[in-house]
Amino acid sequence: MATAEELKAANPTAHQEISGALGALDVMLQPEQLDVLRREITKGNPRESMVVLHRLTQPTPNPDGSVITPEQKLSYLASLPPRELATILEQSRVYVQLETDLSQRLARQYANQPRRHTRAPEPFSRPRGGANPPQNLERLAAKSEGIADYVKARHAQMRKPRDE
Repeated sequence: MATAEELKAANPTAHQEISGALGALDVMLQPEQLDVLRREITKGNPRESMVVLHRLTQPTPNPDGSVITPEQKLSYLASLPPRELATILEQSRVYVQLETDLSQRLARQYANQPRRHTRAPEPFSRPRGGANPPQNLERLAAKSEGIADYVKARHAQMRKPRDE
């Protein structure tokens, strides 16, 4: 009960989806199936049960591109005999446990590693200067046939105080 209240406070949408799915299952399942569902859901870690129920309420993509809707999942579960329903729910719980164990193991593994640094060389520095920069802009303007050289030099001169 406390886990359901925690979920309601933390993620009201997920809580509402799970509650709706459980309500639909109450209507769809036979009494023997409901007993199996209650037994499997209350068995073990309540957080894992919530994850299993939450996954029932989410669409699942298939490898062929089609999507299994929550309604299809619930109607499939309702069509199963109680023994198969118990097997499916137990498998779902085992998958959740495996995912949890793997994520915790990877988190521990990467938490203990020092920060990785790149082996890339230092970045290139910006080219500075030139082979033969003009010393006097007036001479460049008078000597040049076009104004483009003067404009380039003037822009470089205007940028120079900002860069330093």
